[in-house]
Amino acid sequence: MNPLLVSHKQWISEDLPFALRVDNIKEHVLPHCHNYIEFNFTVGGSAREKINGVEHILKPGTFTLLFPHHIHEIEVTPEKPVTVFVGSIKFESFYDKKGDFQVLTELLSQAAMDKVPYNDFGEETTNELTAILNSMQKELTQRKKWSTLMFKSKLMELLITYDRNRGDKNSLAEGKRILSRKSGMWDIITYVSQHYQEDITLKHLSEGFHMSASHISSSFHQLLGENFHKYLEKIRLAQACDLLLSTDSSVLDICFETGFKSYKTFSRVFLKTLGLSPTEYRKQRIDDTLSDML
Repeated sequence: MNPLLVSHKQWISEDLPFALRVDNIKEHVLPHCHNYIEFNFTVGGSAREKINGVEHILKPGTFTLLFPHHIHEIEVTPEKPVTVFVGSIKFESFYDKKGDFQVLTELLSQAAMDKVPYNDFGEETTNELTAILNSMQKELTQRKKWSTLMFKSKLMELLITYDRNRGDKNSLAEGKRILSRKSGMWDIITYVSQHYQEDITLKHLSEGFHMSASHISSSFHQLLGENFHKYLEKIRLAQACDLLLSTDSSVLDICFETGFKSYKTFSRVFLKTLGLSPTEYRKQRIDDTLSDML
């Protein structure tokens, strides 16, 4: 089954680049990926979670940190739901080195390379993370003076607590982190995610970052588990889905606005990935929304 592409516009408002909610998941969450960073923290029940095809058990204390290169799926039954805090972070916040989120850039850069993107925490850490998340949700709900700043500070506290307590489980990924830091690969991944609308090629990256195209290509696969072209396609498609659902722009305009060179290529990639044409995708999602409102 081809993964769905989930837009940040579905969860994150325009005035705040972060979101937090509590989901009581009772049905199968189909394979999907995001055009934002997502963290999930399980506080009740259990389920099977798959990330890039690798399965593990969700249980109270499981913290999962997801990036666009992760294909995510949760298998659950209505009789045995799982309760999860779900947080969303816009990429703009992550990549804005001048913004309030700068302090977490390195932490998230390293976490993005982890071979195992989840951790199972013990009771003490679970209680600590739960308390922070409850405070974050309270700030979003009450929206008092300085609530936005307080939410951001709590988000930083949450991710720092997560990083401090995840231990050596991801030590196998240290080689990837070193490669990313020394070779500047994270700068390249960041650049691609920010400039997806442009005509980016391996040759362009090679000249701009003074590395061989073959090295960049192999490093992409080593770090993210997929090649450069696949990652670029995924980012472009996620943004195209955004625009199809949130604007009245024509499909042709969206095609070129998201970096595709031709409508034929855009349509082919869209159909191959989502099983629908761009026009069919827009119509189906709008019809689904109207149906939910009736």
